[in-house]
Amino acid sequence: MKYYLLTPSLLCLTFFAFLFSPTAAEAQTFGASHISNKNKNSRTIGSTSVLEREVFELINRKRAQSNLQPLVWSDRAAQVARLHSRNMASYNFFSHVGVDGKRVDGRADGAGLNNWRQIGENIAYNRGFGNPVESVVESWMRSPGHRQNLLGGSWKESGVGITITSNGKYYFTQVFIKK
Repeated sequence: MKYYLLTPSLLCLTFFAFLFSPTAAEAQTFGASHISNKNKNSRTIGSTSVLEREVFELINRKRAQSNLQPLVWSDRAAQVARLHSRNMASYNFFSHVGVDGKRVDGRADGAGLNNWRQIGENIAYNRGFGNPVESVVESWMRSPGHRQNLLGGSWKESGVGITITSNGKYYFTQVFIKK
């Protein structure tokens, strides 16, 4: 399922990847490999892991405000998320469908994360914000599909992956799983 939202900082056109603002986002959920390391100019996992945890903690604060249990960090889900963010940055695309034609369920299975009953994914990118982490979470919260994933009561685990390009564009992927 795709959700598109038009706000001052977020613009997506239905079924098109034409993006005309510095922030864009999509959400996708499924019921029950090609991996690129091409982007040498992006920051490494070590330098973005702090930002990934910031996104994760901010989302858990949003969940707490809605009286929901916190998500548990999943290294495997984070690995799948990082690989997708890296591919979007490396191949300069923005989609739930990777360059290999796989969606989150296929990417997860290919990475060995195959014991899920339900899997979901939020993606976004932005550039030029003083706090890109806060900006992306707030954009997701304003979007019905992203908000549904972020505040979904059935999700138990999640991981976040961020890639930052040399021109300052942040690619975000969050993978949600229920085993």
